[in-house]
Amino acid sequence: MALNWDVEKFPRRQGDWERFVVALADQQQSEPPFEDFWLEQKSQIEPLRSPGIGKIAKCLIGMANRLPEVADRAMGGHGLMVCGLEDGHRIGVARTEDHQLENALRLFLGDEGPVWSARRLPADQNDREVLILIVDAPVAGDPIHVSYRASEGIQDGGVYVRNRTETRSARGNEHRALVQRLQAGGGPPDLDLTVELVSPLYGARWERTFLERYTTTTKESLLSPARPATSSGSGSGSGGSSPFGILGNPFQKPETRTRVRFEHEVEEWAAIGLELADEIAEQYLARALPGAVFRVVNNSDIYLKNVQLAVHLEQVKHIEHQDTDELDLSDILPQPRPYGPYDDPFTGIPSHPSLASMIPGTWQSAFRSDGSADAVFEEPALRPRGSFDTDREDSVLYVPGGKEGDQVKGTWTLTAEGLDRRYEGSLTISVATGLVLGDGLIRNERVVVRQDVRNP
Repeated sequence: MALNWDVEKFPRRQGDWERFVVALADQQQSEPPFEDFWLEQKSQIEPLRSPGIGKIAKCLIGMANRLPEVADRAMGGHGLMVCGLEDGHRIGVARTEDHQLENALRLFLGDEGPVWSARRLPADQNDREVLILIVDAPVAGDPIHVSYRASEGIQDGGVYVRNRTETRSARGNEHRALVQRLQAGGGPPDLDLTVELVSPLYGARWERTFLERYTTTTKESLLSPARPATSSGSGSGSGGSSPFGILGNPFQKPETRTRVRFEHEVEEWAAIGLELADEIAEQYLARALPGAVFRVVNNSDIYLKNVQLAVHLEQVKHIEHQDTDELDLSDILPQPRPYGPYDDPFTGIPSHPSLASMIPGTWQSAFRSDGSADAVFEEPALRPRGSFDTDREDSVLYVPGGKEGDQVKGTWTLTAEGLDRRYEGSLTISVATGLVLGDGLIRNERVVVRQDVRNP
């Protein structure tokens, strides 16, 4: 079957990447893995060891050495390498962090090598991941990328290109085309651009023990003597103290767990809840803090089409924004169902073999996990003397341990259709307020934060 994906649509959000990987997996169930001039797939590979790291470096070089007019035919010009899919299954690869890949790939790519980023999605096993390497779209004026180290399948000094079916050494005419690409970088116009974060940036800190009172109190309440099997006033004493007999209430279901099993669930809930303190705090921040909004201002008289903005911030952590008024801790960390008969349907958690699965995922691998955050935004057009704001529903940014007045440094890169140049700049952001999370979270109190966005 053909790949069920519109190649003109480059995934941006986590849900888009999830659907893309599903499409790849579905295609693999009946045919060999789909590959093209914009996509290479590897099923079993060790990303940080030879020969795996050499294969990744070779692919990144080949994708970066494509001609712009060829690359632009799919995925917005980006090149992709997907690792960890086999016969439609997410077998995954060993988990990595960006700084580990950067250190390993720098030996092959050098300091001026292809610009790449990574996305990570869950695999079938918890200790593995589906790894997606993303190479920036090539533009006129780009250098000819070479390998600076040899490994299995890649040579020191090798120049590699990507065609529809393989990444291989460049041939004579391809070398000439790459030289022409380099020479085509003329004099694009100068732009006067301003990029700033116009939503407030907050610091946040908490003690891992802030949940102890909540879990202890809840556990004591749940483990108090079992509720009677029928509501008060049922008029029948037969079976009234048994969790298994229900009289006079057709809307209740009988308890099916043993008392021992129930107590085990409660103990497990309390223990894992404390272990997940960091995740729970971040889920609270995802609900309470405003979504991040960047503003791009075009101070020039040049019309920009199909704008792409990449922002890099140091000392900042990203979590996926959740637009909801539900701040009750029981919404973030659902409690086990109390022991005894219960109404049908019960709105809580009837049982939970894996409590960790109850915490909403914060998997957002386009953002780095090494103390910095990267994000990419797109806008169809930016008019002369105009501006645009990014979607505030995408992400929440915060500074771990940040205090009011702390400053965060960042850089940005902007590209646009028809301008064969990357425009770059820097930005400095001050922390608006340092938040401290404590018992207020447990009492369903929203931290008072400014949700406003500065006017142009």
